[in-house]
Amino acid sequence: MPAGIFVATYQLEIRQTGSEGPLPLAFAAGKTLYGEVKRILDGLCGGYAKDEKDQSLLRIRHAGLATGAPEPNDGTRMRADGSNLWGQIHRGEYGYAAPFVNANTFASTINRTEEDAEMLPFYFRFHLPSTENSGLLLLQRVGNKSPYTQLRVALQTQFRESNPGFHLTIDRVVPISVIDALMAGDIRTFRIMTHGTSRDRADTFLRGTRAEIGSMEIVWRAPRETSMWGTERTPRFIKDIMAGRATIARFFGEDVESVRIGVNYNGRTRQFDVSTHDAAPYLEVSEDMTLERGHPTFASLNAVCLDVVEELRGQLGMAG
Repeated sequence: MPAGIFVATYQLEIRQTGSEGPLPLAFAAGKTLYGEVKRILDGLCGGYAKDEKDQSLLRIRHAGLATGAPEPNDGTRMRADGSNLWGQIHRGEYGYAAPFVNANTFASTINRTEEDAEMLPFYFRFHLPSTENSGLLLLQRVGNKSPYTQLRVALQTQFRESNPGFHLTIDRVVPISVIDALMAGDIRTFRIMTHGTSRDRADTFLRGTRAEIGSMEIVWRAPRETSMWGTERTPRFIKDIMAGRATIARFFGEDVESVRIGVNYNGRTRQFDVSTHDAAPYLEVSEDMTLERGHPTFASLNAVCLDVVEELRGQLGMAG
């Protein structure tokens, strides 16, 4: 899978019209956010949610289970334990036709029609303890592909319809160690993927080479166990970009695909995507993944996300 594998993290809160501050996740008599989210997700297990405007389909994978068989933990069924909901959500887009060819033989395989949707799997985990005032959602991204928007709309719309006077907020939250590392400048790598460079900067950085076709990756790495920020080793143009005195496009043209900063995160170098205008970076977990058939395994995603949940619990002051 050539695209980066990321985990986006979100904080969920319940608010009531006319009141300040979030409510407990056990927000009304006999109602909890865990129960409401499970009800909505159960609906996605039973069929597809179709977005005509977005031309996309959404469903949660939930295979049948033989009588007496143990619950699997491989993503084939949504799991629930009273505080957590986790599994795989599939999203695909339709509305255009295209031929498929074998990448090795170049032979035609199938012809995709306008009604076909390629249903890609994405890991998700909700952490919604009823004793807290906020919950968490961890959601896999692959490159720029994510089920987030359609999932958010389904959650907020159905929650509001079932609970008049209450609304569900879903906002980005980033592990504080990431913010601390970025602010402290404990940066280990600076990585740019681009489809070309500006002509005047090609001479400076690439000795005259200017790629017009295809893509190239340019990486600067600090010496082992040291930071490349705030030292004489930091390239001047990186300092200018990080300080806001220059733009990526100034040095590498308008065809930059991604900008990732490697940060010391809990003793390991993690990649964070900062190429979008979203100030909250996504956690890249590509190097921690085991791949099968081009996709990260459910177990490897689950292991990483359990660690992130624990850090975010501490950051948000969750008890226990």
